[in-house]
Amino acid sequence: MKLNRFMLVNAILAFIFGFLYLCFPEQGLAILGLSTDLTGLYMTRFFGSALTAIGFVCLFERQPEPAALKGLITALLIGNILGLIVSIFAQLTGAPNMLCWGILLIYLLLASGYAYFRFFARYTANKPD
Repeated sequence: MKLNRFMLVNAILAFIFGFLYLCFPEQGLAILGLSTDLTGLYMTRFFGSALTAIGFVCLFERQPEPAALKGLITALLIGNILGLIVSIFAQLTGAPNMLCWGILLIYLLLASGYAYFRFFARYTANKPD
């Protein structure tokens, strides 16, 4: 898969989950078997807005300048690794339901993809100056 298509997949996933958590936080959490108070609903909305922003970054920067490509891929790799770590801890607590394994899998696949593009794929930004 090419990087621009991979980033489009990331954008679509970010938009789906971002809009769900931004517009319908209570229902989004209920799907995962979670409930929260008003503060948690606002935190879920903040998370939704961040996911939506990531979606727009991935959508608009699929063909970035070569100099920016390495930093963009590295940032997306780090963000997905952190999301993977949080979802692993969530699974270990036993609080969420089985659908959370899907979120863990999404983070794992995105982190693996960005690790591939960062360390193994050949693109202009990876070449020495």
